[in-house]
Amino acid sequence: MATDEYKRTEKWLYRYKDLPSAIRQYNLQIEAVKNNIRGCGAIEYDSDRLSQSYNISKTVENEVILREKKIEELESKKRVLEIHKEKLDIAINNFNHEQTEIFKYVYLKVKPEWTVRRIVRELAISQSTFYRIKKELVHSAINSMNPDRTLDFIENQFKVKEKCK
Repeated sequence: MATDEYKRTEKWLYRYKDLPSAIRQYNLQIEAVKNNIRGCGAIEYDSDRLSQSYNISKTVENEVILREKKIEELESKKRVLEIHKEKLDIAINNFNHEQTEIFKYVYLKVKPEWTVRRIVRELAISQSTFYRIKKELVHSAINSMNPDRTLDFIENQFKVKEKCK
């Protein structure tokens, strides 16, 4: 596995606790854009024009188009976060007990003041075991979030067993 993928996955694990809040913020931004209807502004008679202007409908039309584009953009960004959260939910659900404990203390920071030393002591494991489990946790998340890789792994395992028969 590439170290870029490892770092990217670990970054998402650290950000997991912030995802629901970010998604709610996008919902609020979308709601604000939907409720921000200017319509046509006040008509100014300061200019020296003598001809009538039929540009009001064009102004309203442009505003509606811009508003719809902004809503689509926000919806798209929100959906990206929702997809990442759903993938992470699957990955977290696949963690074993040790990985779940490490995830809670390291990534969710349920005890933010706890250092690695304190976590190791509380879980009654060695520091090398802690780092091994943490590494396995990230690799497990990578595999869970990439179903094609998991399928390839399973198929390769099956092929190896088939050849052994």
